[in-house]
Amino acid sequence: MKLILATLRNNEDNLNWQLSALKLLPLLDKIIAVGTKETSMDKAKAVVRHIELINRDNVLWVGDTEVDILAARALDVKVCAVGCGLRTLEYLATLKPDFLALDLCSINQI
Repeated sequence: MKLILATLRNNEDNLNWQLSALKLLPLLDKIIAVGTKETSMDKAKAVVRHIELINRDNVLWVGDTEVDILAARALDVKVCAVGCGLRTLEYLATLKPDFLALDLCSINQI
């Protein structure tokens, strides 16, 4: 299994610092920062350029915004919305993701 982080962050140095400080950097196989001016389609395209989606049934996109849900839909992969980020779980539920999780730790329970 590969763990890929796709984010709309602009400053890759700050992103790498934050991931390192949180001790998440060693867990990630790839980091894709596309910038905040991009759309969900741009985010999806950036991910497709970096990974090979051989069996989309084995892919789970985890995200905390509508951009993540739309990007996952564009790639035709399942998506789990988490309520520990920028948007509330209630709002994300209105976008009808495949799964909803309170936080990242709750993903194992879905």
